[in-house]
Amino acid sequence: MFDRVRISMCAGALALALAAPAAFAGTVTVNGTLGPPDPTMPVVAISTPNCTAQLVTPVQYEAIQVVVDVGGTYTFSQTSAGSSPGFASLYLMNSGFNPAAAFPNCLAASNGADPLGFTFALVSGVTYFAVPFDDQFAQPGGPYTLTISGPGNIFINGASAASIPALSSGALAVLAAMLVVAFALSRRRIAR
Repeated sequence: MFDRVRISMCAGALALALAAPAAFAGTVTVNGTLGPPDPTMPVVAISTPNCTAQLVTPVQYEAIQVVVDVGGTYTFSQTSAGSSPGFASLYLMNSGFNPAAAFPNCLAASNGADPLGFTFALVSGVTYFAVPFDDQFAQPGGPYTLTISGPGNIFINGASAASIPALSSGALAVLAAMLVVAFALSRRRIAR
């Protein structure tokens, strides 16, 4: 009988853990470096937070695929520290991103002093591209850090940045009580 009690307590604790609401990471950071062999694209002119026109000057860029599982407002923030701090600017492109003709797909953009960024309402399950690019004439490149935060899981290039699901405080209290009872019963059995 004692083993059945322990088994049912463990099963109950597992059910609580699985039923508890998950705590999402809500923030992901991507560190990258712009420079050869990164591809180039004709620059899209920016009037933060808007994209205004496609120009001809080539700029080095990286395309980072972003998908979220909860729709809502997400914040994109970027810093860069190459030969000139703040050298990198940022676009947000829709799923039709085409580097050769990027302007029609540009949803938001930011350039200027670090940190730069914008907020944008993302739709759950839709593919977007965060596009850091070297915004200098000489294109010397350098490192950048992009941070995206919002209400749900953020998938970067197909990988989740979510934290391990956490138990609610009520579920933790029930689990703790069950463990105390199981411990007391096991001590009682050992004492016999």
